[in-house]
Amino acid sequence: MKQRLSFLAALSVVAVALTACATLTGGELVRQGEASGTLIVENQSGVGIDVLTLSRCNAMSHGLDRLTSQVIYHNSRMSFQLGAGCWDIMVGRSGTCASQPGGATSCSWLQSGPQRFTITPGGTYRIGYGPNG
Repeated sequence: MKQRLSFLAALSVVAVALTACATLTGGELVRQGEASGTLIVENQSGVGIDVLTLSRCNAMSHGLDRLTSQVIYHNSRMSFQLGAGCWDIMVGRSGTCASQPGGATSCSWLQSGPQRFTITPGGTYRIGYGPNG
């Protein structure tokens, strides 16, 4: 009996840890059996977008970069299948660093503020980034 209670306690700890992990990473884009829709990210910003985070609105963080080593170049777009519901997105260009007089280095991070949107089952949602989007 004691062994079984220890096993159940350990199982509970693992379940909580995995749930927390999904919350911190932004979670799965589509959960098994979940209705989904399409997000289209259009880049008209003049620079390539090489960082994109997507997370469910109730997640504790904006999650990890969903582009990994990909880039959404200027005048192009990328699609994502997402589970239906509320989502947050942030896009940006990874930091660029330049040497300053005196040997200091200055880095900049080009990023949009978080944007919230809703995916409807079977629907398509477009987000544009650039002077008019």
